Amino acid sequence: MMDAVKDKPRILIVADVHENLHALMNILRDGYATTAATSGEKALEVARRQPQPQVILLDARTPGLDGSAVLAELKADPVTSGIPVIWVTALAESADEAKGLTLGAADCITKPMNPDLLRLRVRSQLELAACRQVPVSSAAAAASGQRPAVLVVDDVPENVHELLEVLKDDYSIMVATSGPKALETLQGPVTPDLILLDIIMPGLDGYEVCRRIKALPVGRRIPVIFVTGADATENKVKGFAVGGADYITKPFDIDEVRARVRTHLELLGAQNELERRNSALNDALLQLKNAQSQLVVSEKMAALGVLAAGVAHEINNPVNFVKTSCHSLERDIQDLVAALSFCQDRLGQGEQAALEEYKQRTDHAITMRELPELFAHIFGGLQRTEEIVRSLRSFARTDDTLSNAIDLREVADAVLVMLRPRYEKHIQVIKNYAPLPAIRGNIGKLSQVLINILSNAIDAVEAQGDPERLRVTVTTEMRRRDGKDYAVLHVSDMGIGISADIADRIFDPFFTTKPVGQGTGLGLFICRNLIQEHKGFLEVAHPEGQGATFSIVLPACQEESC
Repeated sequence: MMDAVKDKPRILIVADVHENLHALMNILRDGYATTAATSGEKALEVARRQPQPQVILLDARTPGLDGSAVLAELKADPVTSGIPVIWVTALAESADEAKGLTLGAADCITKPMNPDLLRLRVRSQLELAACRQVPVSSAAAAASGQRPAVLVVDDVPENVHELLEVLKDDYSIMVATSGPKALETLQGPVTPDLILLDIIMPGLDGYEVCRRIKALPVGRRIPVIFVTGADATENKVKGFAVGGADYITKPFDIDEVRARVRTHLELLGAQNELERRNSALNDALLQLKNAQSQLVVSEKMAALGVLAAGVAHEINNPVNFVKTSCHSLERDIQDLVAALSFCQDRLGQGEQAALEEYKQRTDHAITMRELPELFAHIFGGLQRTEEIVRSLRSFARTDDTLSNAIDLREVADAVLVMLRPRYEKHIQVIKNYAPLPAIRGNIGKLSQVLINILSNAIDAVEAQGDPERLRVTVTTEMRRRDGKDYAVLHVSDMGIGISADIADRIFDPFFTTKPVGQGTGLGLFICRNLIQEHKGFLEVAHPEGQGATFSIVLPACQEESC
């Protein structure tokens, strides 16, 4: 229970009439931690005590040190000058109201007071005080140098003129003489920052105009202050119900009008700044998540590279041993066949007939025919294993240098070897290689890019369901762009393509069209970053119904540096 009280905003109520004091405390006690002071001296003492009140409700008439003197001391003392003071006066004491606002009161409210209005005024000052604690950025400060626009909506020219005279020095004033004109103004090129809205107007009254303003996307954030001669409670409640932020009664008090407008514009500006900062924080958080995800993937790829290097080394030794042994075995078998032929020529007729009978029984002719085929298969398998080992070694290079001279065609060949089990039985891979200049880069990182793009191409043709379109094409060309030479590698698939509604999002982090558990949405995002790291471009073309083509465009290295 104590913690709940501590968490409530602290309000100091200064009044000497017990009925007024209890009425104010009863209105605010549910949402606030209230403290009372029945004299000016006691109010100053409580205001300086820690923890300080966050808002002060100060009656203009207090015994001893009156409200004016208390307010002057509060604003003169650096310890208390930042506490917003709401000036409380009687309805007939308009001079006191003007005096309080002149001395530095943040707002004023008259007795007898409407509970909803009191809560609204206190909440506005608390929100504004909280926003003021956040230092405004230089960009926001620059923006705040522009004069805010205030729209005055009133069908009586005298009222418009009076408000214009009060506000014209500090604000850009826009005028609408009817509700429909006000709604039309909101659709124009300049959107007001605040609206002063008369309630009693022909046609659409102020309540209906406010309701329609709040129904518009552009009007939801604009504070509306009602201007009315009717001070009845039900009118105020109705105004708040349709979205009004505050109200001002006629005849106007100049200082009150300025205070109301200033308070709500400052509150709006502070809220906008907080939203801008929240947006910036969200962007920073997204970038942090992206960087973290990329780091995780990079660490996984580095670990995979170390593993691949170890596997390649371990495989390479037995492969060399088997290859050498098979060459020796081939020669030994050839020697045995030659020896058999030599001996056969020296046998008598009986022995030769027996030997021929034995050869037929053991399918000797088939064995002799199969031996070269078997050795061809063995050496073919060994060659393929060597290709895989070379590809693993290229992929496993863990250095971060981007200065190696690289032929993109060799990288593509190595990656295709690694992916062969995924496509060789059902997908045709066509290679159309044109001569390419060398590029400077990192084989491991470029292999990572190609593995991802080729894997996506294989997934795309597998998903489209037409056996006639199970085809992926890898093409290279040299391109001149902005006076520079580039090596270009295209990966084209015959899949279903990329729909126009997602084409702009495929490189966004965490965006994927694959089912849950089959894609992270980071592959193309990382690929683009790695290509940009190589000072190149990753482009995509997706003509309707013709699959997609991803193009890796990398700058050719200068001849003297290659």
